[in-house]
Amino acid sequence: EDKLEAVVRYQWARSSGDNLLEGSKRNLRATQKEVDNLDPPKGDENHTIYAGLNYFVCGHNAKLMTGVEYETIDGGERDAEATTFWLAARMYF
Repeated sequence: EDKLEAVVRYQWARSSGDNLLEGSKRNLRATQKEVDNLDPPKGDENHTIYAGLNYFVCGHNAKLMTGVEYETIDGGERDAEATTFWLAARMYF
Protein backbone atom coordinates (compact mmCIF):
# COMPACT_ATOMS: atom_id res chain seq x y z
CA GLU A 1 0.00 0.00 0.00
CA ASP A 2 1.33 3.44 -0.93
CA LYS A 3 1.68 5.63 2.15
CA LEU A 4 3.90 8.41 0.79
CA GLU A 5 2.82 11.09 -1.69
CA ALA A 6 4.88 13.93 -3.22
CA VAL A 7 3.09 17.25 -3.75
CA VAL A 8 4.11 20.28 -5.84
CA ARG A 9 2.17 23.51 -6.42
CA TYR A 10 3.13 26.58 -8.42
CA GLN A 11 1.08 29.78 -8.35
CA TRP A 12 1.57 32.93 -10.42
CA ALA A 13 -0.42 36.16 -10.30
CA ARG A 14 0.03 39.47 -12.10
CA SER A 15 -1.80 42.78 -11.68
CA SER A 16 -2.32 45.64 -14.13
CA GLY A 17 0.58 47.69 -12.76
CA ASP A 18 -1.00 49.47 -9.79
CA ASN A 19 0.77 47.39 -7.11
CA LEU A 20 -2.47 45.61 -6.23
CA LEU A 21 -1.04 42.25 -5.17
CA GLU A 22 -0.06 41.34 -1.64
CA GLY A 23 1.83 38.25 -0.56
CA SER A 24 0.12 35.45 1.31
CA LYS A 25 -1.06 36.38 4.78
CA ARG A 26 0.67 33.52 6.58
CA ASN A 27 3.98 33.64 4.75
CA LEU A 28 5.31 36.73 3.03
CA ARG A 29 3.29 39.41 4.83
CA ALA A 30 3.84 37.85 8.26
CA THR A 31 7.57 37.46 7.66
CA GLN A 32 8.01 41.05 6.51
CA LYS A 33 6.00 42.46 9.42
CA GLU A 34 7.04 40.28 12.35
CA VAL A 35 10.59 39.25 11.48
CA ASP A 36 11.91 42.16 9.41
CA ASN A 37 9.70 44.85 11.04
CA LEU A 38 8.66 46.24 7.62
CA ASP A 39 5.26 47.05 6.16
CA PRO A 40 4.05 44.15 4.02
CA PRO A 41 4.98 44.82 0.38
CA LYS A 42 2.59 45.17 -2.54
CA GLY A 43 3.59 44.58 -6.12
CA ASP A 44 2.59 43.67 -9.65
CA GLU A 45 3.76 40.06 -9.79
CA ASN A 46 3.64 37.19 -7.30
CA HIS A 47 5.27 33.76 -7.62
CA THR A 48 4.80 30.94 -5.11
CA ILE A 49 6.15 27.39 -5.26
CA TYR A 50 5.46 24.66 -2.71
CA ALA A 51 6.96 21.17 -2.52
CA GLY A 52 6.14 18.65 0.15
CA LEU A 53 5.44 15.12 1.26
CA ASN A 54 2.28 13.57 2.67
CA TYR A 55 2.48 10.40 4.77
CA PHE A 56 -0.84 8.58 5.06
CA VAL A 57 -1.20 7.06 8.53
CA CYS A 58 -4.79 5.86 8.05
CA GLY A 59 -5.62 6.41 4.39
CA HIS A 60 -6.99 9.87 3.67
CA ASN A 61 -8.48 10.00 7.20
CA ALA A 62 -5.17 10.79 8.92
CA LYS A 63 -1.95 12.08 7.40
CA LEU A 64 1.26 13.88 8.30
CA MET A 65 2.31 16.66 5.96
CA THR A 66 5.62 18.48 5.58
CA GLY A 67 6.92 20.86 2.96
CA VAL A 68 8.65 24.08 2.04
CA GLU A 69 7.17 27.13 0.29
CA TYR A 70 9.06 29.95 -1.43
CA GLU A 71 7.25 33.17 -2.35
CA THR A 72 8.29 36.42 -4.07
CA ILE A 73 6.50 39.67 -4.85
CA ASP A 74 7.99 42.11 -7.37
CA GLY A 75 7.23 45.44 -8.99
CA GLY A 76 6.32 47.64 -6.03
CA GLU A 77 8.39 50.04 -3.98
CA ARG A 78 10.57 47.09 -2.95
CA ASP A 79 10.77 43.42 -3.83
CA ALA A 80 10.35 40.79 -1.13
CA GLU A 81 10.76 37.06 -0.69
CA ALA A 82 10.08 34.52 2.05
CA THR A 83 10.66 30.83 2.66
CA THR A 84 8.30 28.92 4.94
CA PHE A 85 8.69 25.40 6.30
CA TRP A 86 5.49 23.47 7.02
CA LEU A 87 4.69 20.58 9.33
CA ALA A 88 1.10 19.54 9.96
CA ALA A 89 -1.10 16.65 11.04
CA ARG A 90 -4.54 16.30 9.47
CA MET A 91 -7.34 14.07 10.66
CA TYR A 92 -10.81 13.47 9.27
CA PHE A 93 -13.13 10.77 10.67
